[in-house]
Amino acid sequence: MQKAKGRELSAVSGRLSVSVRREAMGVICFCTLAFAFIFAPMAQSSEWLEKAGLPHPRALHMVAATGNGPERCYFVFGGKRSVHSTMEQTCLKYSAVSNSWSERTPMRYRRGIGRAVPVRNLIYVLGGCETFGIGLPNVEVYDPAADQWERAPNMPESLHDFGAAVWRDSLIYILGGGNWSPGSRPTDHVWLFDPATDTWNSATPLPVPTGALCSEIIGDTIIITTGWTDSGAVNSTWQGTINPEHPAEILWARLDTLPGTARYRAASGTVHGRMYVIGGILKSGGVCGETWLLDPVSGTWQQLASKPHPAADVHGTALIGDRLYVPGGYPGTAPYLKTNEALNTGHYDHDVGINCIVSPVGRLVPGIDHPVAASIQSFGSFPVTFYTRACVTDSLSQQLVFESDTILSLAPGESTTVQFGRFIPSSARVFKVSAFTYSPGDENPDNDTGRARCRTTSGSEPDGYGYIYISSQEPDTISFSWLDPTSGDTITDWEPDPDDGISERDLPFPFPFYGDTLEQLHVCTNGFLETSDLTCHINCNLPFYDMTDIIAPFWDDLTLREAGTVLEKQYPDKVAYTWIEVPRYGAANELMTFQTVLYQDGGIGFNYLCLDGDRTSSTIGIQGRDGSQRWYLEYVYDGEPNYHIPADSVTILFRPPGVGIYERKPGPSPTPSISVNCPTIWSGANIPVEVSWRAGRTPRVDLFDACGRIVAAMRPEPTGACVLRLVLPGENSSRLTPGAYFLRVANRHAGVVRKLVLLD
Repeated sequence: MQKAKGRELSAVSGRLSVSVRREAMGVICFCTLAFAFIFAPMAQSSEWLEKAGLPHPRALHMVAATGNGPERCYFVFGGKRSVHSTMEQTCLKYSAVSNSWSERTPMRYRRGIGRAVPVRNLIYVLGGCETFGIGLPNVEVYDPAADQWERAPNMPESLHDFGAAVWRDSLIYILGGGNWSPGSRPTDHVWLFDPATDTWNSATPLPVPTGALCSEIIGDTIIITTGWTDSGAVNSTWQGTINPEHPAEILWARLDTLPGTARYRAASGTVHGRMYVIGGILKSGGVCGETWLLDPVSGTWQQLASKPHPAADVHGTALIGDRLYVPGGYPGTAPYLKTNEALNTGHYDHDVGINCIVSPVGRLVPGIDHPVAASIQSFGSFPVTFYTRACVTDSLSQQLVFESDTILSLAPGESTTVQFGRFIPSSARVFKVSAFTYSPGDENPDNDTGRARCRTTSGSEPDGYGYIYISSQEPDTISFSWLDPTSGDTITDWEPDPDDGISERDLPFPFPFYGDTLEQLHVCTNGFLETSDLTCHINCNLPFYDMTDIIAPFWDDLTLREAGTVLEKQYPDKVAYTWIEVPRYGAANELMTFQTVLYQDGGIGFNYLCLDGDRTSSTIGIQGRDGSQRWYLEYVYDGEPNYHIPADSVTILFRPPGVGIYERKPGPSPTPSISVNCPTIWSGANIPVEVSWRAGRTPRVDLFDACGRIVAAMRPEPTGACVLRLVLPGENSSRLTPGAYFLRVANRHAGVVRKLVLLD
């Protein structure tokens, strides 16, 4: 596995030794334990702040941040959207600066109830399970800067519901695991992973076999609390002192028990050398929002303000500045939570900052005036008078299109939404929105700036390859369209049967799809097309690694056994597959009529004429190959987001990357004055390019990404020769991620464009 620079851990890992000794409990005086950290003043107050919610409800997910860098962000991995859905590979990124979420490259494995921990600016996602009660040994490593995943050595055993913590930003401890599942009883195992050498070792076991626990490391001390043992839920709290010379040796001793009802699957985090325990499932049933603070100096617990939305099943928290984030969770009943709440653990006399940009955010309708507003709050204990300013900048031209400022005063803890004015956005533009506060003597600059992004461009953000979608469910985009299928061919050769069957179809033209050219597809009764041969009556979220090249206008459990028809109708430049009055399985009166249209230029249309039934149980979207490298666009999954629930007379159009650069159409053409010889698919760091030309100056060579940005450029000096051999992208190779690119070679007389695909 690729190693990050600066992992000077060999000296530590060389001293790892296994200790199976169980020290006598209770003979060590707590005050003699050394804590290698600096204590901040005890927080005198705490409050919960509500931030931008998750894109979808989520629980059983893993949470981690890489530190308080300039991006100030954290990540959410896997978990489930509902009780009845499947575990996901999702990787989501939250930016505290812009108070917004974005989707990143997903994990390879579907999982939840595992752990994610940061080491040296990388995040290790460990264990968990895809099916409850069956643990996973898999370990994946996420590089947030490159948005890339790699595999790491498996854990020594398959585990879920365990604790995890990092010592000195170097070694990962896996603590306990298991729960009430008959096949996954609580364990006392402690494992130690050294990322520098990719090795696992065993360490001194826990004093009591425990799963579903909270665990943190403060200095050289491990603290575990709450969890599930063979006797059920417990609030027991233990400290383990790590031997720095032999980190596998841990000396365990008991601390004061967490007050209140016993609980498990609570969330925890460490701020300024203190441990916070939040929420959890109560032994008596239900879920609580209690927040407790453990002071390791006195060994005592202090209750803080409860979390506004009680939650459990959030495996980890994220610390950004002085704020501890807890996204989503299980509230005790369906549905799962989308909330994203942050505990403000800092205490300042003078602190004012931006909570979030209220408007404009997201997609705007051009030509209509939109308010510019921000939520601002005083977090200090004294009144404050301060200056605040907001501005909107055109991202393309860098032109300032709006600016306004004001001076106002706030009482301690008071918040307000400041209306700065209004602006009218032009069409096809992307705007950066910023708000600032300035107060002399402000003690916490981390929250003085807030940013957001808005746009008047149509369609979604591009996926990893460059596809976008536009929909008639959004304003000023496209209108509903429908192709009459009545003269088409009825598909009858379903294998193995008309309930869950597929039919192999020859396309009337080579269809470009995520860098491949498809000549055949399988049409499935369950409302999707694919190049694999699965019938999959249970719809899943994308990416779905078990199928390849998915085109899903309405993936659900449909059946043609008693009623309904699927028609294929071919045109010179398109082909349509139409499901006509196809019922959902077990609901004969719920009849669905919809179609997908494949266009010769690579466009894909989904048209919905009449959906007479449950429209919240389906997957709608596309996926290239197995969905790796974010080669997928999910429009809706099981009714989320709710504004994308399909309805009658709706059209969705998926567009391949074009960026204003078009390949030469096949067929006879004059001999070009510029020719380019290079592979269309490459997987190494560099791509060899040979350019020859008949006349004119030495051509320029530019490499564009799928969004039209130049990522590499060559301006070679004229040599008098008419052949140029070079390597792209050269020094810029580290910036390239797998996906589609366009190579343009041009001088004043001629130009040639080639589409390239970089594989992982």
